[in-house]
Amino acid sequence: MLTLVSSTGQGRTWTRSDGKTAEGELLSKSEKTITIKLKNHQNAEIPIASLIADDQQFIRGWVAPPPKRPIAVPKDAQFHNGSWYCLILRKVSWEKAAKEAERMGGHLVRIMDAETQEFIVNNLAKGLEVWIDGSDEKNEGIWRFGNGEKFVFTKWGPGEPSNSEGAEHYLAIGKSGFWNDTLGTIDQAQKLAGYVVQWK
Repeated sequence: MLTLVSSTGQGRTWTRSDGKTAEGELLSKSEKTITIKLKNHQNAEIPIASLIADDQQFIRGWVAPPPKRPIAVPKDAQFHNGSWYCLILRKVSWEKAAKEAERMGGHLVRIMDAETQEFIVNNLAKGLEVWIDGSDEKNEGIWRFGNGEKFVFTKWGPGEPSNSEGAEHYLAIGKSGFWNDTLGTIDQAQKLAGYVVQWK
């Protein structure tokens, strides 16, 4: 019998077809193996195929718990795909939002794929208009993150980016969930709910 601790902290007895036993904490899973932390603090990999069918079914439904939240990350931050995210409800300009995010040890959220976009819209923005990382102020039409990297994913709304009046150089998620280039001023900020911070 192999006794492990699941992600919820509940004990579970595992049965291996080869009869070997071990005790440890379930850390992660891959397509073919699970990794456990043994009592001697060493990690060991166990082939999923060596477990009985019922245990294999349990493993397929197991989701690894998020890592311990860093001290600088707010308690209401949410973990997703390797990063922590938090909505800050403060009406400040885009540039001030970016500086505040850096002071908190993070940066404005950098949305680099559809999965992250969906997570932010459904779990944080929730119909609110918020600042996210992105600007073309230095080179009109070339959108980059604060670290200088070019966008690899976009979710522009219809007709965007429009650069209305030649002055819309900062990125926000609109109430519809689509992106919008907008003014980065404090006056514009009054129309937004706040900004989303990301910590790696």
